[in-house]
Amino acid sequence: MKTILKSTAGLLILLCAGNAMDGQASFRAEDEVLNGTSASVPNSLTEQEQADGWKLLFDGKTSAGWRGAHKETFPEHGWKVEDGQLIVFKSNGGEATNGGDIVSEGEYAAFELSVEFKITTGANSGIKYFVTEGEKQSGSAYGLEYQILDDAVHPDAKLYTSFPGSRTLSSLYDLIPAEHKQVNPVGEWNQAVVKVFPGNHVEHWLNGVKTLEYERGSEAFRALVKGSKYAAESYNKNGLFGEAPRGRILLQDHGDEVAFRNIKIRELKLEGSVAEQENVITFEVGFSRITTLSEGQHDGNSSVLTGATPEMLRTWLPDGTYPGATNVFLIRTPDKNILVDAGYGRRLFDNLQTLEITPGQIDVILITHMHGDHIGGLLQEDRAAFPGAALYLSQAEHDYWTSDQAMQQVASNRRSGFLQARKVIAAYKDRLHLFTPHEAGATGAELIPGIQALAAYGHTPGHTAFLITSDGDRLLIWGDLTHATAIQMPCPDVAVVYDTDPVKAVEIRKKIMEYVAANDIPIAGMHIAFPAVGDVIRAEKGYTFKPFCLCLGI
Repeated sequence: MKTILKSTAGLLILLCAGNAMDGQASFRAEDEVLNGTSASVPNSLTEQEQADGWKLLFDGKTSAGWRGAHKETFPEHGWKVEDGQLIVFKSNGGEATNGGDIVSEGEYAAFELSVEFKITTGANSGIKYFVTEGEKQSGSAYGLEYQILDDAVHPDAKLYTSFPGSRTLSSLYDLIPAEHKQVNPVGEWNQAVVKVFPGNHVEHWLNGVKTLEYERGSEAFRALVKGSKYAAESYNKNGLFGEAPRGRILLQDHGDEVAFRNIKIRELKLEGSVAEQENVITFEVGFSRITTLSEGQHDGNSSVLTGATPEMLRTWLPDGTYPGATNVFLIRTPDKNILVDAGYGRRLFDNLQTLEITPGQIDVILITHMHGDHIGGLLQEDRAAFPGAALYLSQAEHDYWTSDQAMQQVASNRRSGFLQARKVIAAYKDRLHLFTPHEAGATGAELIPGIQALAAYGHTPGHTAFLITSDGDRLLIWGDLTHATAIQMPCPDVAVVYDTDPVKAVEIRKKIMEYVAANDIPIAGMHIAFPAVGDVIRAEKGYTFKPFCLCLGI
């Protein structure tokens, strides 16, 4: 492979296979739920959620990550973890008089918090945020509160200081009443979401519907506080109420039984940092120019792994996470512009614009497989986003996603992925080319000049890698052959929950890793940390991934 890279800033960069970051590669969300918002298994994250930066605050098994408010440990009584639920006991209906409130160990400034809750008849509780514990040292801690309440039974629904309805379900307690509520009955799960954006715009959501919004710290907000119980001096001893720059998440003990699960959070950051802007680099493979188009970096969680022993995790993922990304690749040959996958489409068109390439200038799109984080950019309002492009898809992949039988065999919340795939196929039906890839190392025909398709089945039934050959140079774009590259290279027997056939996925991963290592073929992956290209090298056990380092050159 030639050694010249060019960044978006036009700076020449030397590509060198130095000692950069052994094991530092890989993963980005597999939209297994594909347009869904929560995992099919409670207290777990989909690959899409991990890619978007979500982290679990409750593992479904222990109280890890939580402690009592004003305490150093989790309450010894009043709370329990049972059947994947974090449950506060019923006591006397008093506020923080039994086990007491619990707070997250982490503090947050701008974030999106999602919590599923289930109430009992007449129950009262709450989810507080920007909790600092600085105002007092016992009892219920202060903070902005997403109210949880049985509005039909609990008397608090009719109480308020100045603003009627401001103590009902999903309201900003005693400040802003919730509107447009769609509530599931007592005994069923509801989803509460709190969004605090950089700049302090805040929103409450209930079961997918926004119920209120406000600007934290604004004059209008301060006027609300003056008309509420929070105007009392005790709430403002350490700064104006509700305006702490960061704080903990709190689950309230109000003496009624309430269950919580699927507690997760992601931190929100301002767009446009230098690191985020540097998401396009170009390198050469013979006469072709290959560009990594990054849709973002993230940390994946070891909870998505299968077959990883505790020793493996301690060795390769000591903090339980691994670096990952979502990448799209652009191949520019002397006569064609070729995309390999289309990601979610979140940054794809901006990245192409950086290269002064319009959607109409894309001639060919090669699809590794039809998960949502690979085909999301192919449609705009259910129409083809690339009006002149031919779409290449393996026959096995096509047959799987168009099979009604296959769709019925998956959980209902994963079936939207089949519908999305079918929309893509319909939008490109007049330019759809189906093919059968050949095995790595075998002789096969080229799909288009300089590009062959290699069978990489297992992750999905028709998962495909693409081998680029030009002027004696080669590069294998292997799609999702690894997700957690940091552990799957040294331990290729480790699979991920997103694999349709984990046994086959492990088998093909070993075969292709050996093929590229033996033949000195660099690889690029959709979930390998940016710049997403490097060498696979045999190790004493398994393999080592050596990403190409970016070193400033002339």
